[in-house]
Amino acid sequence: MAKRKAKAPAVTTKTNGASIIDRERVAKYRTDDKIKTASGRRAVDCDDEVARALRGKDPEALEKIAKREKLDERWNGWAKLNPGQRRMALGNAMRAKARAKGKQKAAA
Repeated sequence: MAKRKAKAPAVTTKTNGASIIDRERVAKYRTDDKIKTASGRRAVDCDDEVARALRGKDPEALEKIAKREKLDERWNGWAKLNPGQRRMALGNAMRAKARAKGKQKAAA
């Protein structure tokens, strides 16, 4: 009979959950006791300008932001995701757009 491989231990974070993200990185994130996810957990974000702009917004408000940023097609593509994942994806798309815009300025 073959031996089973031992499972790697989960990295515990200050949020008392298992995470694949190392503790130093998790320490940089901001948790908000006032804003809860659908499951009742505290909302977590990286506390940058984009995260602060999206924090606490309902899906309808996020959709308006996506339209304003011309990311509405991508927003519609994220329909299968939960609200937190959609907020995260929108934030990542906004950051990528800002980085690309900055690179275009540097190239000019």
